[in-house]
Amino acid sequence: MRNMNENTIQTFRTSSRTAECDVVVLKETSSTRLVFRPQIVDNPSNPEACVNGHLFHQKKTRSGVWEDAESLNLSTLKSGEGVRITLHSAELMLLKEALDKIYALGRQGLPFDGNYAVVRDDDVLIIDGQEHDYIRELLSRNLGENVWRQLIELEPDLATKLAWAKVQSDRMQVADSFELNMLYGRNEKFWQVFLSKNDWIFGYGLTYYCMTTLGREILVGGKNINNSGGQVCDFLLRTNGKARFTSLVEIKCPNTKLIQGEDRNGVYPISRELAAAVSQIQIYCNSWGQNRTQDAIYREIEGDYLTVSPKGILVIGDTSELDNKDKRISFELFRRSLHNIDIITYDELLERAKFIVSDKQELEQSSVADASGEFISDDELPF
Repeated sequence: MRNMNENTIQTFRTSSRTAECDVVVLKETSSTRLVFRPQIVDNPSNPEACVNGHLFHQKKTRSGVWEDAESLNLSTLKSGEGVRITLHSAELMLLKEALDKIYALGRQGLPFDGNYAVVRDDDVLIIDGQEHDYIRELLSRNLGENVWRQLIELEPDLATKLAWAKVQSDRMQVADSFELNMLYGRNEKFWQVFLSKNDWIFGYGLTYYCMTTLGREILVGGKNINNSGGQVCDFLLRTNGKARFTSLVEIKCPNTKLIQGEDRNGVYPISRELAAAVSQIQIYCNSWGQNRTQDAIYREIEGDYLTVSPKGILVIGDTSELDNKDKRISFELFRRSLHNIDIITYDELLERAKFIVSDKQELEQSSVADASGEFISDDELPF
C-alpha cells in the first residue's frame, strides 16, 4: 500500500462492501513511523459513517520495506499499565485533512480500484482506473446529455474530437453496409431510402462542390390540370456557398446494365436502361428549370437558393461490368459527352464514402467549415 499524497487517493476493493485506501503517514523517523490505514465501507444503515480505520506502528526492514510492528494484546496489560499514542497538533491536522478527503470519496459510494482526486468536499474526480464503470453509471441514470453539455462547456476541443470520432465510426459502418448491400441485389426503393438516410455521401458533389440535401421525392413538374400525374425526382440537392444552386439526383440500382453487346469494331452501345435513365433525368432537369424560372434564366426560391439550368446526377450501375478496355472507353466517352448530367456508378459512390470517412482532415474541413453546409445531423452526435 502506498502513502497518500496531497492530491490523490488510491483505492483497492477488498470485498463487495469494503475498499482500502492509501495509508496516511502521521509521523516518521528513519526506522519507525505511525500510520493510519483507512478503509471505506458500504454502510446502508448510516451512509455518512463510511470510514473505518486503524493506527499502526511500523518498522523499516533492512530492505527498506515498512512492516507493521507486532500488535499488543491489551488483555495482557496489568493494572496500572496502558498504551499511549500521542498525536501533536500538526499530526492531528494531517489526519483530519486526510479523513475529510476519504469521507468525501466514501460519500460518493464504494469506489472501484483506481486513483481519485477530491476537488471539494462534495466533488470527486476520477484520475484513472475503472472510469468506464462510472460513465456507465451516469448513463444508466439518464445523465448522458448533462455530461455532454458539461464536456462541451469545460473541454470544447475534446468534445469536438469525441463527436467526430463517433461520426466517423458510424460512417465507416455505413460504408461497410453500402458495400455489403451492393452484393445483395437490393432494389431501387432500398437505395433511395439508404441514400436518403446517409446523404452525407453526396456531400462533396460530383465535381467537389460541397452539397446538402434539400428533400427527397421532389415533384419537378408534369402535373396536369387535374393535379394528377407528375414527375418525381429522388433527391433535390443544393450547393453550399454565398450563392446556392439546385441539382437533381435520380437513383437506379447497382445491377442496372451500363452497356449492351458489342456492336462492331470494339464499340459497345450503352444499354437501354442507361439511355432511359439519362433521358429521364434530362426531362426532370428541364421541367424543374422551367417551373422554377421567372424569366427563363433563373428564379430565387424561398430567398435561399437558385435554379439555373439545374444539373442532373444519375446514380446507376457498377463499373465492374466494364471488364475490358473497349467497354470502359465506350462508357466513359458517353458519360463525358453529356451536357449538365453527371453519371456516377455505385462502386464510385462507395469509394467516395470511404474517402470521406478515411480522410479525417478532409472530413472536418468539408463538414465543419460552414454551418450552412453541415453534414452532421443531431442523430449523429454522441448523445
